[in-house]
Amino acid sequence: MRGNRKKLKEIIDSKMLLVFDFDGVIADSNEIKTEAFAELYEPFGKEVVAKVVAYHRQNGGVSRFDKIRFFHKVFIGKEINETEVNQFADYFSGIVKDRVIKANEIRGVGRFLKHYCMMKRKCIINSATPEVEIKEIINLRKQAHYFSCVLGSPNTKYNNLMKAIDVFKVERKDVVFFGDAITDFQAANEAEVDFICVNGDQAMRKLKEVTHIKDFDCFDI
Repeated sequence: MRGNRKKLKEIIDSKMLLVFDFDGVIADSNEIKTEAFAELYEPFGKEVVAKVVAYHRQNGGVSRFDKIRFFHKVFIGKEINETEVNQFADYFSGIVKDRVIKANEIRGVGRFLKHYCMMKRKCIINSATPEVEIKEIINLRKQAHYFSCVLGSPNTKYNNLMKAIDVFKVERKDVVFFGDAITDFQAANEAEVDFICVNGDQAMRKLKEVTHIKDFDCFDI
């Protein structure tokens, strides 16, 4: 972790609203979704699969619907309608949902959430996963009691942040967003809230100005 752990914990302690991305931050599920996209595009050949996997890994936090449109248009050279997008997205959901429900949690996150819930902080989820699906996943993982609300797509992560700030009536200085992708960082910047990167993807690891932690075990809680 870059920076002083004690100072970072003091900063987190000062926040009233703690916002968490899900994949890679709460659940160790990023690779599950990578494998699912590879399986989804396997009928289009190895070259397309390689491009799909590379793009997905470099663009965490983008909704599956936007990725599917992009993959077809750019890698396959075919425009698809919304019915087809939804069909591909439904198949993707069928591949990943049970696996994500069973995925290990990111180290220390359960203890971290319990600690801050006991401190009367509001904890919420802000995910690119469809909202109905991420709510079901959180419920089936028996983690719903930690979160005051669970937000997902089709709203953007920025819009979800602004909604949470409005609903919970907090100042932006009282919010921190834990994410692992460049889209999380961009949403936090646009919303003018603090950001902490949890074991970030390749693009995130290049940003030295961002506070990085490997997992939540780095805090003595």
